[in-house]
Amino acid sequence: QEMWMKKDPMPRIEKHMIDSEIVTASELKALQDSVVKEIAEAIEFANASAYPELSSAVKDIYFDIVEEVRSR
Repeated sequence: QEMWMKKDPMPRIEKHMIDSEIVTASELKALQDSVVKEIAEAIEFANASAYPELSSAVKDIYFDIVEEVRSR
């Protein structure tokens, strides 16, 4: 497992971005905090929302075949 931890791309790209002065550690932390907050808000919204109608589960998944295609 330790070998895989060394290959984890997230810490590696974070280190690269900081070392290359693309972003500071504090800017990266602020971005991470913002993402965590956004995810928490999305979860809260989903939990507070009513379940959608079952019929909407397949809405916009299928489409009607155009007559031109059907005749081929």
